[in-house]
Amino acid sequence: MYPQTDGNWVDETANHDGATGTAINLLQAEALFQESPQLATILRVAGIYGPERGYLYRQFLKDEAVITLGGSRWINMIHRDDVVSALVTALNIPPGIYNASDDEPLTQRAFFEWLAKELDKTVPPEGEVQKRKRAVTNKRVCNAKLKATDWQLKYPNFREGYGALISEEQGGH
Repeated sequence: MYPQTDGNWVDETANHDGATGTAINLLQAEALFQESPQLATILRVAGIYGPERGYLYRQFLKDEAVITLGGSRWINMIHRDDVVSALVTALNIPPGIYNASDDEPLTQRAFFEWLAKELDKTVPPEGEVQKRKRAVTNKRVCNAKLKATDWQLKYPNFREGYGALISEEQGGH
């Protein structure tokens, strides 16, 4: 959706020039909703994680993760439960475009270092992803517009969300 590669913050008004692949399809779908006579609320959702979700986390668990570009690339995530609450919130707010992401973008390296410490594993090696699902971007997504509607995050950052997920998957609650 946001093709930025400079690590800066983006909000719903950010430029989409240079979008490729799936992002172009998403932008075209958004345009159709915005041009329809029925008012629409569009959620631009960050990388979803939770039970059975979270690509980088699952790669890490399978010892298939690699740190790319020195680990400095920013990633944006949101727990599945917070996506659900964003959807419920979207039913009761003014139509428009809103980013649904947690409060704390982080670098890929910081994510893997935290996981390694939590799970008592080694940090993944540096390398290149062999099979990439999306274009490589590097930006921090701002969720301020959605939060201004009184949307509340259950997991405001990856540590809280993944902490709960890890506890649940390891048999604790």
